[in-house]
Amino acid sequence: MVALAGCHQLWTFDPVAATLTVLLGTADEGLPDDGPGEAFFAQPFTLRVRFSPPEGQHVDRRFGEPTSLTVTALDGFLPAGAGTAPGLERELRLDGSGLARVDAVAAACDGDGVFAACHRYRQQWAVDVHVRPGAPAELSAYQELLDDAMHGDPTRFAREDYVEEAWRIVQPILDNATPVRMYDPGTWGPAEAEKLTSETGGWRNPR
Repeated sequence: MVALAGCHQLWTFDPVAATLTVLLGTADEGLPDDGPGEAFFAQPFTLRVRFSPPEGQHVDRRFGEPTSLTVTALDGFLPAGAGTAPGLERELRLDGSGLARVDAVAAACDGDGVFAACHRYRQQWAVDVHVRPGAPAELSAYQELLDDAMHGDPTRFAREDYVEEAWRIVQPILDNATPVRMYDPGTWGPAEAEKLTSETGGWRNPR
């Protein structure tokens, strides 16, 4: 018997006939229990929401978790994971496709004192969930960047003034590139390299 984690199926292997046969599972995401050809063997799905406080503020956890996540399955396709709980990460179990409502709440404060000004932030999404067999478990790096750009999240991007300052430092080095020196194969480098150590007694070639 062979367990295929990617497509959520159990197969049998006959070493004599050198054949593989599907024993259980449909390769669909979900949790329905049924006969061998109709049962789903799906894995849980983790929902994570990132929150970056505005400049000058920070997440204050001195008095408990200041974030919460509410997940509602409008089409009833979440056997587990719906409801409200602290934190911005939730493990969900899917039973087919449908429309989910996600409500994220977070608080950030200007300082650490008793009289620090704190602010409450809230963002809501209506997510149309479609389960596709064989789809990747996580977004690729470029998919995450494009998703951040579309949602206006600058966390993973450099600010324009940072980029300009980096080029201000690096560009003079690029403009003053060291010339390429040729040397014979099997030697210890060009003669010009010996000048780099002339003030300390020169370079001694290993024997």
